[in-house]
Amino acid sequence: MNPPRASHTPREMAHETLDPSNVARLADPAAVRTWLRQLDALDRRVAAFLDRLGRPPHERLAAELEATWGEAPDYVHRTLRARDHSRLEVFYLSGRVDANLVANNVVQPLLAAGSFRGWDAGGLPLDAVRLAPSPDAISAALVEGRVVLGPAGDGGYVAVAAAGPPHRTVEEPKVAQVVHGPHTGFVEDLGVNLALLRHYVRSPLLAVESLRLGRASPTRVLVVRLLGVSRPAVAALVRRRLRRLAAAGVVDSSRLMGPLGAHALVPTVQYSERPDQVAAALFAGRVAVLVETSPAVLLVPTTLAHLLSAPGDYYQPAVSASVVRLLRYAGTVVAVLLPALFVGISTVNQPLMPLPLLLSFVRSRLTIPFSIAVETFLMQVAFDLVYEAGLQVPSAFGQTVSVVGALVVGQAAVMAGIVSAPTLIAVAFAYLAQLLVPDQNLAMVLRVLRYATLVAAAVFGLIGVTAAFALFVTWGATLSPYGAVYLSPLAPLRRWSVRDALLRAPWGRRRRPAAAR
Repeated sequence: MNPPRASHTPREMAHETLDPSNVARLADPAAVRTWLRQLDALDRRVAAFLDRLGRPPHERLAAELEATWGEAPDYVHRTLRARDHSRLEVFYLSGRVDANLVANNVVQPLLAAGSFRGWDAGGLPLDAVRLAPSPDAISAALVEGRVVLGPAGDGGYVAVAAAGPPHRTVEEPKVAQVVHGPHTGFVEDLGVNLALLRHYVRSPLLAVESLRLGRASPTRVLVVRLLGVSRPAVAALVRRRLRRLAAAGVVDSSRLMGPLGAHALVPTVQYSERPDQVAAALFAGRVAVLVETSPAVLLVPTTLAHLLSAPGDYYQPAVSASVVRLLRYAGTVVAVLLPALFVGISTVNQPLMPLPLLLSFVRSRLTIPFSIAVETFLMQVAFDLVYEAGLQVPSAFGQTVSVVGALVVGQAAVMAGIVSAPTLIAVAFAYLAQLLVPDQNLAMVLRVLRYATLVAAAVFGLIGVTAAFALFVTWGATLSPYGAVYLSPLAPLRRWSVRDALLRAPWGRRRRPAAAR
């Protein structure tokens, strides 16, 4: 027998109880227990409502906060009593505030006053903000790391800044280390990151706009630009795209790459953990996005030239930095095209090979059971597997494991007669050339393009490789995130700007990039 329908009001419950059709149900023990539980819950709700109705407003507010935060182990609610028996309520989250700051700059000055009547936060040595006496406003202040005090003389509450969340010490990021230059990096604290940025950009023209993103967990996001240098249209587009974000919360800045317009294949939003690199980007007219919980700062607009330049380029002489930058561009082309060129020449376009090289190549393949395209594909997969495995190893050994492990696996495959030595050489050179790329997102894109060109070479030979490369260049020249052509200043060619893209222009002869003008 089914239990009676749950009632919502005492009138409905009484009406159902007196209904003759329900009398028979009372003979069922399960139905009786269900009715008793419903009546007990109703009795508790009525008692709680009458209890709150008879309390003062500040006690009702404290009870509502206790119902919201009471189960949280870091929620602290203290009642301070002065010598004249006046009371003051103190609320905070222990993990979000500095305990010494609360004790020395909040509790002790309040107790020394002797009375809380007509109390005001003007005597505290900390920044204070007025709050409406509502649970939502107080809860929002608690999660921000503020200490809430009240009621004040006017019946409101005051949120005192005493945030002290745990964060890392400022140190050089492991993904962009330099020999010469600053050895500082961003951390997971937004206040520290903004202070580091202002250390390099000491100007009142540094505009900082604060946004809150996330429905369930509002996260503070800063849009930073340099007035008079960056384009206002870019900053407006960034704000508009961020405000359209529909998410419960923002855990890391990488979650904002999609809303900011990041392309599905190529990286059109650059990330950096170095304050000096972000400051240089602001001086060049770009816009930075800082997230409260992330050490990575997002930079827009982003072009291929930005991704192929490293912070260490500007701490070296112009000639040596230019040579290194040219090697990066050459390594980008080699990482994408070398395996495909090897497959195209050795399968479809064999007459292009010199006769001694062709004979040596044929001798090395006498015992290989696979075709050239298949063994090249297998070696690329093996190198990528070893590379991904190296990422899971601690950073001190990850790079060594990736390089040495890939070469050991390749040598073992050659000795076992699974692949030929020329194939190992071509794939290994492409893998080493990929390591020249400073941006990890771009390096991942090169791996995808390498597989695409390999398929084109296996089917159409050098014609397929040429067509694929031309397609990549044409597509990159038509891609323009935030109004900046992705291959600028190489395509379209701007002679003055190319001096600090393909090369590293000497100081005093540099102009703002064309992508930011």
